Amino acid sequence: MMKISNELMVAAWVSLDEIADLDRVDLVDVGLELHRLRPRDGKLPNGVK
Repeated sequence: MMKISNELMVAAWVSLDEIADLDRVDLVDVGLELHRLRPRDGKLPNGVK
């Protein structure tokens, strides 16, 4: 657990189905898209967010 500006943040494993309902940074969405597309070079095609 971390405490930032009087907010308590908890790190926890969640199922992929639960992620859409969580507050998250944009990088999480990039990782989910990489997982979904699984490009061989590990890079998302241009225009994919």
